[in-house]
Amino acid sequence: MDEFLNQLKMYFHPFMEINKDYIKEEKIIQRNHIKFLTYNIFLRPPLIKNNENDWKDERLADFISLLEYFDIICLQEMFGTFSNRKQELIKYANKSGLFYFVDSPSPSYFSNFLTDGGLLILSR
Repeated sequence: MDEFLNQLKMYFHPFMEINKDYIKEEKIIQRNHIKFLTYNIFLRPPLIKNNENDWKDERLADFISLLEYFDIICLQEMFGTFSNRKQELIKYANKSGLFYFVDSPSPSYFSNFLTDGGLLILSR
């Protein structure tokens, strides 16, 4: 197992701690291809919906179960304003090995905008 972890260290940032319980030999990252996903996740801010329930929490839970299959994920309509869904997704992405992310900044208190841009990129 230690030899396997030494091989994996080249794929992770040097300051990241490798979770030995999560990593198994079949999860070696193949570097001859990258699994890329771009997806409109349709998780708009609270109170904005098409019908009585847009099933936002259920859809997020289903999406979280798929994180380990991709190397780079680009999401649209992943709003973080007035909701903790974006932070929850980032937390689970980190557990799945997607240690890096960039998102749309939240607007300042004195901004003319009510919400962030709804963009999120996750990567290994």
